[in-house]
Amino acid sequence: MIEEPLSQTDESQSAATKRRIIDAATHEFAAYGYAGARINRIAADASANKQLIYRYFGGKQELYEAVLVEMTRTSRALLAQERASGLAYLDFLSTRESGLDSSSQFPLWARILGWEGMTNASETHQTEELRRANFRSRNEWIRSDQTRGEISSRYSPERLNAVLMAASIFPITMPRTFKLILDKEDISDDDLRDWFAFVRQIVGDGLN
Repeated sequence: MIEEPLSQTDESQSAATKRRIIDAATHEFAAYGYAGARINRIAADASANKQLIYRYFGGKQELYEAVLVEMTRTSRALLAQERASGLAYLDFLSTRESGLDSSSQFPLWARILGWEGMTNASETHQTEELRRANFRSRNEWIRSDQTRGEISSRYSPERLNAVLMAASIFPITMPRTFKLILDKEDISDDDLRDWFAFVRQIVGDGLN
């Protein structure tokens, strides 16, 4: 039996459904990690039939990989856009990846990365290579800023990338620990701004 091609309307509806599923899955994996995520909740949050998730993505593992790919490609495009605008990497961190920008998806991605650090849920070589390329682009941006004197040249871009990534995700993935270390009842936006100013001071000012 030959399936008839989808109409333009059907294709548009299919794309919109996939978009809702990816968005719902991103929130689900961020909240519960891979092990705790449930297809039933994702389907309900996406207002989609559970069978559609299996049809479009195959299963939870494939859906998780799709979220990682989406996350990585979106991040890569944002990195390229912001770097092309002339923004310094440290400014990028303190605006787009600080949790202060309400439009940024980074807090969700950071939580997924935090869960993944405990479960290592990603399995495909293709996804790993895509993410590796993303981190290479960050290394290149850091190296460029080192040449311009924006970031210390004392350490390799790769090590600075690791330190800066850890500094960025720490307040998001471990908010209770962050609060206790700072001896605060709550963490305010001013506390986050002070944190990123501190990070900037460590890797940027006067260390060349």
